[in-house]
Amino acid sequence: MKEVLPKTIAVLAVAFFGLFCMVAHDVYAQAGNGIFEPVDGDSVSGIVIIQGSASHPQFLRYELAFLQEARPGADWIVFAQGDQPVLDDTLAVWDTTVGQPISPVFPDGQYRLRLRVVRQDYNYNEFFVSGLSIANLSVTPSPTATLT
Repeated sequence: MKEVLPKTIAVLAVAFFGLFCMVAHDVYAQAGNGIFEPVDGDSVSGIVIIQGSASHPQFLRYELAFLQEARPGADWIVFAQGDQPVLDDTLAVWDTTVGQPISPVFPDGQYRLRLRVVRQDYNYNEFFVSGLSIANLSVTPSPTATLT
């Protein structure tokens, strides 16, 4: 009995350490995910470069979607996706002027962005940017130089 107890404790310690390493690895891998630019409350117009990270040890894909905050019950609309992990780089290029000026796809107003990182088991983690203001019509064009 005296010899079995130390071996059992050793086996349990190794198992616990292995479990701890797996959990710590997942937390570390997910902690860096998200949209880094633009940030909550930013005002954007024109072409918007969305910067961030989307990775996981069991990465399958990522999706970017928007939601117009002024439309209760509106669905998220996916506008970009990728099948390769991204680390601190461009996730998508978002053209907020599509359809301007007659029928804008993104009318001026408040929006939310969502990054969804999908794993191979089809579960996912989500990251949000809120209070993002699109202001295409209120942007004053900058004067251009003319030759005289």
